[in-house]
Amino acid sequence: MPIRNKNSNSHPGSLSFAEYHKTLYERVMKPHQRDWLDSILAGDTMILGARQIGKSWLVAYAAVLLALGTRGENVRIPAQDVLVISADQKRAMNIIKEVNTHLRKIKQYVGDVSHKTQGGLQTAVLHNNRKIQSVSGRSLSLQGFTGHVIIDELAITQSDPDELFAQALAVTSSKEFLRIVVCTNADRRGSFVDDLFNNENDEWLTRREGFKISKINIHDAHPKLTARLMKVQKAVSSPKWKQYYLNEFISGQAGFFDPATIQLKDQELEGSTWISVDPGFSATGNPTGIVIARVSPSQCHVIASERWWAVPELEQVERLKKLYKEYGANRMILDAGAGGNLMCQKLVREVNLTKYNVNRNKTNAYFLKAKSLIEDGVITFGSGARSLREDLLDIEIGKSGDYLAPQIPDASGGKRHADCAFALTYIIPDIGNRQSTRPMEILGSGRGIYDHVGESGKWANKPFSGL
Repeated sequence: MPIRNKNSNSHPGSLSFAEYHKTLYERVMKPHQRDWLDSILAGDTMILGARQIGKSWLVAYAAVLLALGTRGENVRIPAQDVLVISADQKRAMNIIKEVNTHLRKIKQYVGDVSHKTQGGLQTAVLHNNRKIQSVSGRSLSLQGFTGHVIIDELAITQSDPDELFAQALAVTSSKEFLRIVVCTNADRRGSFVDDLFNNENDEWLTRREGFKISKINIHDAHPKLTARLMKVQKAVSSPKWKQYYLNEFISGQAGFFDPATIQLKDQELEGSTWISVDPGFSATGNPTGIVIARVSPSQCHVIASERWWAVPELEQVERLKKLYKEYGANRMILDAGAGGNLMCQKLVREVNLTKYNVNRNKTNAYFLKAKSLIEDGVITFGSGARSLREDLLDIEIGKSGDYLAPQIPDASGGKRHADCAFALTYIIPDIGNRQSTRPMEILGSGRGIYDHVGESGKWANKPFSGL
């Protein structure tokens, strides 16, 4: 726990700083905020954090500690001036407001001081004559400054982020104990901030050396979203939720599917029940995406969709057999890539199985067809298809007009990759077709299972009879 530096001036009647810090650290701060503070006091820090998880409050308190001077078991930081680079004047004022709240608690607040309104400079003065200044984000404000530098919201500052980062490094390089702290939301893909946090090239690995990097999305900070956050999630656009709350660097491209066309409403449909599976096995990688649909010769109604995280292969096989029986399914379609071949071998004797092989051109064509079929009302969605709807809305339009399926951090600890949406594409070629002409291998031991032969894509004897 940091303790006030003995050289820092106290004030008659002040609260015990150690007790104040202990209360904040143990009772007020969330685990990620404690980790951030420990990191800042130990060395240079980069924070990629979602909105509404207490970044600004923590930055303000860290600035107070650095200006007062702190010492602990493994760290000693003499009292120094602190400059906080904020995105604009309003944010600069909010930082100083939070700073002064802390200073009043420990009787370190000097009082109102004149503010330089031009440039948005806000200043708090401590009894030890150190200053905490917050200024609208311009790299020029660092010229002539010596002290700790905190960059709040690097992605939206007024200066070039690269120049601002370079100036901050120059200012803090004069003394070993001076700290640089970089806080930001996610930005566009390919931006400086994206490269700074994510680029694995040698140049960027070198630039990150010496920094402790923390990436906290909204699910990390709030494993169970509050009612307020759930309201925000519904109100903001999908790309903005990804950027500001999931730390995803977005492409800036439009969504492939229109949310208005994907409404969840149960309806009856005569036809066969198909289960389509996009397998996944890793806890930190993609989950298994499953779509269960009723399919007629001219219609498809998705009954349900599921995601399975880090479920072992044998357990997935047993679960799929159970789903097949529960829904009275006539057909199962399974991607044979990424370990799916082994699952096919284990399922082939139990279900009417279609083995599907994915490639990007095929998938892009089927996403385009899915878009048309959804807009025409041929594909509809029941109340159990929420996971599928989320995945469809994750799909974006790439620069060349094809699809982008970004990795989306999930509350379950892994990353979605539109897995249920990919599972839906395996059904697409047969919707509205009494006789499929796609090159696909059908396996299994039950009714309607036929071997595919020839380059034309025709079935050897008769079409699949599951319809």
